[in-house]
Amino acid sequence: MKYNRVLVALDQSDKDPCIISATRYLSELIPMGTIEFIHVLPELYQLGLREGDLREMLQLDASYIEHSRTTLLNMISTNFEGIEDSRIEFSLFKGKVYDELLDHIRSSNPELFIYGKKKPEEGSGSTMRRLMSKAKTDILQVGTRPMSGINSVLVPFDFSPHAETALHRAVSMSHKGRNLQILVLYVLPIPSLGYKLNKNRDSMIAMFKESAVKRFEGFVRSQSLQELGLQFIVEVNDEFEVSRYIQKVVREKDIDAVILGAKGHTALAELFFGSCTEKLMTYECDRTLYVVRKPES
Repeated sequence: MKYNRVLVALDQSDKDPCIISATRYLSELIPMGTIEFIHVLPELYQLGLREGDLREMLQLDASYIEHSRTTLLNMISTNFEGIEDSRIEFSLFKGKVYDELLDHIRSSNPELFIYGKKKPEEGSGSTMRRLMSKAKTDILQVGTRPMSGINSVLVPFDFSPHAETALHRAVSMSHKGRNLQILVLYVLPIPSLGYKLNKNRDSMIAMFKESAVKRFEGFVRSQSLQELGLQFIVEVNDEFEVSRYIQKVVREKDIDAVILGAKGHTALAELFFGSCTEKLMTYECDRTLYVVRKPES
């Protein structure tokens, strides 16, 4: 597994150091060819300035652009010093963030897009959500919780093809990160069949848990993953909110990142709106989320 081209969006906020560090951490687990960092500066007319103020600001525009470039380049070079396997690029554009990023994604054709999640007080993050609904890339959304590395990952798993894709990505990461801990979470749906099976709720849950464990053990054997020591966790879906159980395990196990498999050809086309992934990416999860899509056959 290798990314030939990765695009990383910066915005000159206090989130940039976390985004750059997370990119470095992931590059240590998954080889990356070219990593392009991009920052879009707003056009001055978008700031709502009066004509006199605009003229004054235009005089400062060139120096501001150069200051932005120097600041970000210094931050990037500090984090990627000594990295020889990846080519580092930096691009600075002016215009509307959504339009410039979408045009650049379409023209540069990256396989992975990295950006930072906004805190609730910083806004809705709707620009990135709109962008991700159109992107045919894997996605790394860097969480609001500071990271010191990617040492543990959680893979929500339901035996579907997209969940298998996410688990195989975690496995490929573990080949480079020998100490990477992989936890696999299965949220057990409880059908209302107890009366038909003549079993009470506890015995029915025990039966379904045992079946899920055996099924996962069979999957592990079929994929020759026994030596990885995958930890399989089963939670009973009493609240009918899968995202709550993901959050529960993330907090209890102090997980660094969650790896999710996308259902559609675009990373969030089917999985995002009104789904578990939207709740995690938009509202609930403060950890880094890595959304991978199944390669098109």
